[in-house]
Amino acid sequence: MTTNEMTSREMTSREMTSQEVTANRTTLRKWSIMAIPLEQRLRFFYLGLAAFMCLGTIAELLLLDHTDGAVQLIPFFLSGLGFVTVLAVIFKPTKPVVWSMRFVMAVTILGSLLGMWEHLEGNFEFAREIHSGISGTQLLWQAMAGANPLLAPGMLAIGALIAIAASYYPAAQK
Repeated sequence: MTTNEMTSREMTSREMTSQEVTANRTTLRKWSIMAIPLEQRLRFFYLGLAAFMCLGTIAELLLLDHTDGAVQLIPFFLSGLGFVTVLAVIFKPTKPVVWSMRFVMAVTILGSLLGMWEHLEGNFEFAREIHSGISGTQLLWQAMAGANPLLAPGMLAIGALIAIAASYYPAAQK
């Protein structure tokens, strides 16, 4: 073989190797997170965040022993149901599943508002007992700054709103 023939064969061999490397990279990209469109990754992130907030709410309620009566069990039920429906949307984003998650999240927002009202009402009662002479704005201020955190139930509503917002995408319209 002449030198020119070997050079030609080596170049062909190098090109094939280069093509194989390119093919391998393409195959790897199919399995990497970069192959998933940014919009879909963000949706997955937001749905995961909503699911985490549901689980975090359950954990926090358990740590606070939030189990005195049926009303205090409502956030456990809503958080658990919210977690299940968010997971359902993550794994099977069909139209009926997405609409059921939206419904559960709307009910969760209403439950969150009920929780905020219950906290505020409990703080009002406590403020009236401790400070019997105050009324009006002073009483409202004491109730808002009371022992029951007014915005804690609102965190569940925020998680529900995130899940609802993340559910608006064409893939859910199957």
